[in-house]
Amino acid sequence: DLAERVPPDALSATDLAAVAEAARAAATTAGVSVEVHSGTADPRVAGLRDRATRLTASVVTG
Repeated sequence: DLAERVPPDALSATDLAAVAEAARAAATTAGVSVEVHSGTADPRVAGLRDRATRLTASVVTG
């Protein structure tokens, strides 16, 4: 998982946080689309959101 592999430094922390938040937002949008079209939630989408949330948290806490 990227959150454990890339310890952020002062120069990359904001970039990593922005990437993680963009990934979380994209996963959320994809999840809504899947639910609308299929009527069920895909657990993989929730997993992607969780991973992006963990990455953001690791960047914020350093």
